[in-house]
Amino acid sequence: MVSFYVFFIIELKSRKIVQFGITANPNRYFLRNQFSEFEYKYHGSTLIHDNSGELKHFPYSWYGIKDVATVPYSPNVYSG
Repeated sequence: MVSFYVFFIIELKSRKIVQFGITANPNRYFLRNQFSEFEYKYHGSTLIHDNSGELKHFPYSWYGIKDVATVPYSPNVYSG
């Protein structure tokens, strides 16, 4: 059995999927390709992302992407 991972970027206003990719091996190179395509199509956009895994330490500025990381447990509040 093979697991597949889906990466997607959604436009906040319309909730339209503007970028997506599917891979069996999610890694930094896969993310680099996805963000390169995103930056090409939506130059100057701001990307709001979660603060975990590869997304936390990805060099967005290398691709001309402004990024805003959400706080842990956002938008849900963890009650312990």
